[in-house]
Amino acid sequence: MPKPFLRKAVGTSGGMQIQFLDGTATTPLKVQLTGITSFPEVTPPTIDTQDELFLDRGKAVGMIEGDDAVEFPEFSITFDVIDDKISTNVDTIHDFLINKLSPTDGTTSAVSVNTGTTTIRDANGADYTLSILENKFLFKMEFLFESTDSSKTFGKSYDVFISNFTYSEANGRLQATITGQAYSKDTNITALS
Repeated sequence: MPKPFLRKAVGTSGGMQIQFLDGTATTPLKVQLTGITSFPEVTPPTIDTQDELFLDRGKAVGMIEGDDAVEFPEFSITFDVIDDKISTNVDTIHDFLINKLSPTDGTTSAVSVNTGTTTIRDANGADYTLSILENKFLFKMEFLFESTDSSKTFGKSYDVFISNFTYSEANGRLQATITGQAYSKDTNITALS
């Protein structure tokens, strides 16, 4: 009987894995969350040219190409905090994503993956290289949805800016919410880095 792609982890396989990595060259710093959330709805940024009406004596006679506009859509990931499904404690995840401190020692500064440029898509789906502020701290975010058939595992990777990390309680369980913006196009992955 075929097995569904499960949202919750089944043993050591099957379920959602989300990982955040910094830009440390040899061994990136990272935190991982497993099997505790829905597949994130992350919309990658696109560049779009706004069309403007060309007017002749007050009448619209055609269209001209206006200014380019880029929107960096916000995403939100809410997950149940389950002790054996996170790679470290929740305060350490907060310190890594918000304070940019190593999840292993809590004092070493994380390194941004921002190189000053990013690849997004234009309105036709083609790659477009965009210069961005070099002081914008970006993490690499990967999420992977596993199947019990490893050949069917799939996921996405983005460069993201994390703006907020909050705690809440729902149905007697602690939940945490990570809010951010995608700053690159999505890349298909079949395994976490």
